[in-house]
Amino acid sequence: MDAATSLPQQNDESKIQTFRVLMGRMPVAYYQTLKAVLEHLNRVVKHDKQTILVTGGCGYIGSHTVLRLLETGYKVVVIDNLSNSSYEALRRVHKLYGITAAASSSAIHEDATLPLETLVPFFQVDILDRAGLVKVFEAHPEISAVIHFAGRKAVGESSRIPLDYYNVNISGTVNLLQVMDDYHIRKIVFSSSATVY
Repeated sequence: MDAATSLPQQNDESKIQTFRVLMGRMPVAYYQTLKAVLEHLNRVVKHDKQTILVTGGCGYIGSHTVLRLLETGYKVVVIDNLSNSSYEALRRVHKLYGITAAASSSAIHEDATLPLETLVPFFQVDILDRAGLVKVFEAHPEISAVIHFAGRKAVGESSRIPLDYYNVNISGTVNLLQVMDDYHIRKIVFSSSATVY
């Protein structure tokens, strides 16, 4: 018997979440942070299958956020420049989301059988690329909010090449905010790096 089926008195969603934590898919602290982010998002965005843009969505925290957004019924668009992440993360999200949908009788998971490219549109775009960001917002005018994880985060490297870090983390974020403003998107959840001390 696996960990998820041996848990007493839990609904399917709780079993799946607990199973992920037990299997090391997401440390408890990350899960708690993600839960807080989603609770905040639910307060500022009317749900009704809203579309959320996740920058850095192929990274560790970004991909877990994409999965949780899908499980909660949001539509998701992902951008990532893949400089320190992999598209494979979205393939794993798709697989895990299929497992969630199979264990649930909720109608919000009816999209789980869609191909990955349809379920989670992906754009390999750097946040410094204004024209690339514009193309994303033009292709998905339904985007109503952004969860921003894109950025550089290696502490040691940031000491060696600080200007690169300033450029991506500050200029890139300002670029994203300006494009959001051009498209009248006023809701953003900005995440600091997991390596903040």
